[in-house]
Amino acid sequence: MIKLLIFNIILFSSSDLIRPIKVINLNTGEPSAISCIDNDCVIASDNGKVFTFDVTTNKSKEMNFSGEDFEGIYMSDEYIYVLEERSRKVEKLNSKFEHLNTYEISYNGRLNRGFEGIVYNPDLKRFIVVTETNPCMLIELNEDFQVLKNKYLDINELSDITFYGGMYWLLSEEDHCIYIMDPNSYRVEKKIKLNIIGAEGICFVNNLLFITSDKLSKLFVYDVPNIN
Repeated sequence: MIKLLIFNIILFSSSDLIRPIKVINLNTGEPSAISCIDNDCVIASDNGKVFTFDVTTNKSKEMNFSGEDFEGIYMSDEYIYVLEERSRKVEKLNSKFEHLNTYEISYNGRLNRGFEGIVYNPDLKRFIVVTETNPCMLIELNEDFQVLKNKYLDINELSDITFYGGMYWLLSEEDHCIYIMDPNSYRVEKKIKLNIIGAEGICFVNNLLFITSDKLSKLFVYDVPNIN
């Protein structure tokens, strides 16, 4: 049975503004999400397109796969998972961007206030999907995308999620910040301020933090913030 738990999140007083060390123009439409392994990244655009992005050359390439309103993406060693906001679906692709499967996730929120980000937690062996707002929810799923838990979060809005250093990093465009959350207690351990318009995608690669802006079509590169 799905467990519904409501958490009152108390933020620590520590809140730091981080500044980019590099800004890269992207030719990927409106980049809603990004996921990387080594120097290879995939970017989801909210016009239903998927791109590859090379970290070393800063070049992108549109892939031969399209869908609806893509808002999240996660890349593993073997597969790519693309999250559709309105249809509540996850599209599974292989490394050649060939479609393998479609998973539907039950959710009753507004069509344009749906799924915003997806990541895999290897410690729990669960996929994590977050919803945008009203309510902000963290959905835990098994590897067959069956819902295990729904966690309601006391956060105004979420744009994306990634997993790094044993913590969830929750990106909020409206709050202009990253919430760093313990995946077991769901406690926000730190809040990091951002000065970005349209922050929509977040991931880590090569000891760097990447954040995409859909409104600016840019990639902002940061040193990994100190969360201690």
